[in-house]
Amino acid sequence: MSQRINIYCDTNVYIDILKDDRINSGASFRAMRLMSSNGIRPYISTQSIVDAAYIMSHTYKYDISRFKDSVRMINGNFNIVSITAEDIIAASGSPIEDFEDAAQVSCAGRHGCRAILSADANLKKCSPIPVFTPEEFIAKLTGGN
Repeated sequence: MSQRINIYCDTNVYIDILKDDRINSGASFRAMRLMSSNGIRPYISTQSIVDAAYIMSHTYKYDISRFKDSVRMINGNFNIVSITAEDIIAASGSPIEDFEDAAQVSCAGRHGCRAILSADANLKKCSPIPVFTPEEFIAKLTGGN
């Protein structure tokens, strides 16, 4: 995988980084560190950040001040992009059944992302942009090492 490739991170990857007892937490964290060490600044949507805040504070009872600290951290390490009206319209006409996934894919495509980092098996099946799990991404970037 080229080091200059634009990578889009799905919400579940961000949550995995924040919540270290999730199954993909370790791999998601390693993937982020690997991107950082290779000069790759991934993309994440404002929608993912807002969704993660809700999930972390309501489902996991995560301290919101810690979440806000994480937002300040990703601001320096991610390209934070917005899902626009254009993405919403594209999602409404997309063959992807999950509307949120369709909007995320549209946003990723609009920003020239050539891969999506996600543990969402359904997204992997239907996205026109290649979707890699964190483990697959690590293997691809390191040549399987």
